[in-house]
Amino acid sequence: SPQDVVVKQGLGVDVLRWWVAKHASSSTSVHVGSSILQASKLDVDKMRNTFRFLLGQLSQVRPEYELVEYDKMVLLDQAVLHKLYTYQILVKEHYDNMEYSKVCLATLNFMTALSSSYLHLCKDRLYCDGSGWSSRQSGVTTMLLLARGLGGVLAPIMPHLTEEMNYCCQVLGSPCRKGWTTEEEWKGSSSMLELVRRLEGIREEINRKGMKVGESHVVISLEKTLMEEMERWPERQIAELLGVVSLEVVEGEDDIVEVRKAEGSNCLRCRRLLAGKGEELCGRCQDA
Repeated sequence: SPQDVVVKQGLGVDVLRWWVAKHASSSTSVHVGSSILQASKLDVDKMRNTFRFLLGQLSQVRPEYELVEYDKMVLLDQAVLHKLYTYQILVKEHYDNMEYSKVCLATLNFMTALSSSYLHLCKDRLYCDGSGWSSRQSGVTTMLLLARGLGGVLAPIMPHLTEEMNYCCQVLGSPCRKGWTTEEEWKGSSSMLELVRRLEGIREEINRKGMKVGESHVVISLEKTLMEEMERWPERQIAELLGVVSLEVVEGEDDIVEVRKAEGSNCLRCRRLLAGKGEELCGRCQDA
């Protein structure tokens, strides 16, 4: 019974509602048992961990906080908001068709990719950039929009979890009152999206070579059209998306020319190979 699941097993209402949406709404044959309920609890715990990280970055944000405009954001932030926009379009279609299990699967896929790529790559900027720097404020705005966007999507399935987010960080607002947070401009430009897709493919190749984030220098080649688009972005933003310390770009058809360990010394503050020889801190950390 629901009472057994919520109280006796201590799984809570949100786990029960997640099980209903993911398993009990897709067919007439409904399976339930301790293993399925524990798997549902694991899903909810993973989402809670992601939300916990987002809320941790927003703990000092006040209700009067002014959002950074989309076209002034860092490349990595613009790219993840485009993915949020695409995800929201997909789940809205599933909601309209009452395909709640597909909403759950799409949400798990999005949040898994979010944790493994975006949140991992932007930690350095959030932790080590100056608190008032535009690059860090771009990340804070993105965290806020991600939390609002995901909260609005999940409110019909897990209202307790999404309302708790508002209690922990009132700048978010109640998703049941605010509704979905999304903007047309998050679609981004086709040239920017093509560049991001190519760079993400290159990043996968770098990861397969076993190089750690913050320790590698990469030489890549791009077509002329992509090089023209890349010139719009600072080198540091391109390096952040690739997960490297520095890069060189040459014109060509191949993706990666060379990956090697960066030549700088280890910075004691950000733990990246950016410090000059004989120095304890890199230039960025000295300025911060």
